[in-house]
Amino acid sequence: MADEKLFHVEQLTARNWPIWSERMKAVFTIKECIVAIEPGSAAVNEKKDKLALSLMKLNINDDSLMSISNCESAREAWAFLESSYVQVQVASKQVLVDQLCTIQIQKDEDMNSFISRAAKIRQQLESAGVKLDISIFVSMVLKGLPANYEAVKLDMIGVSAPNTVEDFRARLIAAERTLYGPLSESDNEAPAVAMLAGPCHYCNKRGHIKKYCRKRLADMKAEKASANHVRHIVL
Repeated sequence: MADEKLFHVEQLTARNWPIWSERMKAVFTIKECIVAIEPGSAAVNEKKDKLALSLMKLNINDDSLMSISNCESAREAWAFLESSYVQVQVASKQVLVDQLCTIQIQKDEDMNSFISRAAKIRQQLESAGVKLDISIFVSMVLKGLPANYEAVKLDMIGVSAPNTVEDFRARLIAAERTLYGPLSESDNEAPAVAMLAGPCHYCNKRGHIKKYCRKRLADMKAEKASANHVRHIVL
């Protein structure tokens, strides 16, 4: 049981071939059967070949399992999986890169959510084996901000470029607050609105979004007070 847990590898998916393959190679090495998947024509011990093939089958999804069911050796199965998933990886990487190149902050999206969305794409790229330098990431994300962030863009692309995603996030949230300010003097912890243009889908005014509309919040408060009053009369 302990041995099974020690050598458990997350199942192979369309996006994790680089990580999955490296971990499986580590397992093959520990089990002394990595020779079974190495390219070449040298004969492989049957016991080691079966062990490597079995370990492979235990750590792939059902579709992949069926696709190698007719493979006669671990080397053949490994080569098939590698060729299949590398092609998928190339396509997936391009999709993710395109998403990051064209990412835009949405009308009702606050800065923290926007950065989280972009950071998730970067993380997916890294999981697929693409290491995206922070300066490139910053440049891509800044292109998705509206024109009133122009001074911030120039500052961050220049000498004071962020060193980490969290530094980048903190500085953009600060810039957002500078541009739009907190919702009220007593609401300094609330996230700043995402777009000055609006309009709000509740009051139809510009300068804020529905989630933080003061009129909507006041109406909700009045409605709650009215309901409590009626309840008090009934009781």
